[in-house]
Amino acid sequence: MTKELIGFDLDGVLYPFHEAFYRELVAHCGLKESYWDFWTKSYLGWDKDGRFTNLTRLPHLFTSGVIMPSNLRTLWKLSKMYDIIYITRRMPEINYWTGYWLKKNDVPFYENYLQTNDKLATVGEQKCAYYVEDRGVEATALSKITDVFLLKQPWNLNDRNGYTCIDNLQELEGILL
Repeated sequence: MTKELIGFDLDGVLYPFHEAFYRELVAHCGLKESYWDFWTKSYLGWDKDGRFTNLTRLPHLFTSGVIMPSNLRTLWKLSKMYDIIYITRRMPEINYWTGYWLKKNDVPFYENYLQTNDKLATVGEQKCAYYVEDRGVEATALSKITDVFLLKQPWNLNDRNGYTCIDNLQELEGILL
């Protein structure tokens, strides 16, 4: 019997990229806003000069964080009933470091990792029954082809209508197991 496939975004869902990125902005770019204010208000207009894109090529921003133990436990529980795939829009330059982080953190099916520029097409090609996402714009597109769980984050505060929203990955256990 074939297991259904659950797809997970990485940054903002499993990996604390936004925390690492925020710390980088405070330390090296003079950002003074609080984490909440930055991710709910000003981040959309912040990249006018391309600083965001340049910072997303720094490997340490993708390897310095660890997966939350509760999230890792949930992934392992889900892996008994489902296959798991990790799909992300990270820059291609970060592929090696992404695989390194997944393996180092002992996530189930760590070898099932895909970097893509077209998440909608990739999730569709992989036939994900479910997908866990943190960005509203991605959730909107993905909801046309799969059941989406939107993990609540400051940046999706205004994008939560119409989705099954979860506060943490442990809530998936009650829904899917």
